[in-house]
Amino acid sequence: MQINSAPSVFLVVPTYNGQDDIPSFFESLRKSLQDVPYNVKVVAVDNNSHDQSVALSRKHFPGLHIIENDENKGYAGVRVGMQYALDQKADYVAVLNQDLVFSKEWLVPLVDCLQRNVNIGAVQSQILLEGEDELINSSGNALHYLGFGYTLGHKLKLSDYHATRPFFYCSGACVMFRADALKKVGLFDEIFFLYHEDTDLSWRLRLAGYDLGVVKDSIVFHKYVFSKSNLKFFYIERNRLLTLFKNYEVRTLFLIAPMLIITEGAMLASSVMGSVLRVPMLGFFSKMRTYGFFMKKSTWQYIKVQRRIIHSQRSKRDRDLIPFMTSDIAFQDLSSPLIRYVMNPLTRAYWALIKPLI
Repeated sequence: MQINSAPSVFLVVPTYNGQDDIPSFFESLRKSLQDVPYNVKVVAVDNNSHDQSVALSRKHFPGLHIIENDENKGYAGVRVGMQYALDQKADYVAVLNQDLVFSKEWLVPLVDCLQRNVNIGAVQSQILLEGEDELINSSGNALHYLGFGYTLGHKLKLSDYHATRPFFYCSGACVMFRADALKKVGLFDEIFFLYHEDTDLSWRLRLAGYDLGVVKDSIVFHKYVFSKSNLKFFYIERNRLLTLFKNYEVRTLFLIAPMLIITEGAMLASSVMGSVLRVPMLGFFSKMRTYGFFMKKSTWQYIKVQRRIIHSQRSKRDRDLIPFMTSDIAFQDLSSPLIRYVMNPLTRAYWALIKPLI
């Protein structure tokens, strides 16, 4: 196979009120790009920041191309930078969180993996927790068949980690895409705004026949802090369901429907009791807002159009993706007796029941 020794690589970072992180981000990125044997361009997509994000980006990375959105379009707003990279004939397009710190040789292993494996559509770095003595933030992400996504290996020491659950999607914190794959399946879906946009795009790539990967030799450090908020809960829950409705076959949706209804009931009960946001009823209103979104005619018209597009690109059936999905949730920051002893055994048993029918 002919390998292009000097491919065009675009690194795209969405910025938003990130003045505390941007100096270290661009300083470490600049150092990591010294002597890299590629044609590398860096693009910042600013979501109408109200602090010094744009000025600091220019200061700490001379020659940076900046696209300024006229409003906050969320993480999915980075799609304008991704499209810019495709318009500039990029071979590979990476999306990077503004709160990353880079190891010296993080980029080469990603590009090398994509160059040597033409069936791979996207790869992510091995993401460690910044300042946490080589503890993992994400060694790939798992996807529960009901749409719950979580990072693999979270808070485990890298040297001790051995994957026991399937990897489904690449973390949007540090992911590199093959440009031809993006041209085929599209970019982050702007309707997601925040959360699950990386799940959705990885799912579409898998349905189109692409493999995904985690490159362990590519190390980046993430200033990750787990948080709960009313707005975050709304977007996570809305987009979890949106991802299912967009990407599953109709038959699969009917098969998972009973357990999905049970799970929704459990989520509603948890939101009322305050276990979701630790404030009684606050999560309930966010959950009801989620249902309001799906009561709109325009929402289902959008889903219908997206399903038609995805179907036209599909080369894999849902049954082909079963090995990449999980039937339990094992994310340390969301661990609870209810999940471990009630929901996981229940969803695990139901998954074993319906898998042969998919």
